[in-house]
Amino acid sequence: MVFNKKSRMISFRLTADEYTEAVNRCQQNGYRSVSALARTATLGVVPTSEVKEGKKIRLIAEMRAKMSEMRTDIDLILTMFAGKSEPVDLQDFHDDLDLAKNMN
Repeated sequence: MVFNKKSRMISFRLTADEYTEAVNRCQQNGYRSVSALARTATLGVVPTSEVKEGKKIRLIAEMRAKMSEMRTDIDLILTMFAGKSEPVDLQDFHDDLDLAKNMN
């Protein structure tokens, strides 16, 4: 009875000696088949924690870039408000912010 049906296939060739070694390792380590051994070995090449760590590093880099953009926006806002004592019309503010962004 197959609980997790496999639908994708990867194929590679082994020498007779390599195949014998794979079968021996299956028997020594309790694998059901050479396919199970190959699957485990293939998926174990890059541990999941390293994959997750790579994603974290990319996410942090993206967040830093966004924060840098936000700092630039804040600097522009502060510059636009410098010296103004009256309330600012929001539409004018957005127009001025868009204009300032396009200048950079």
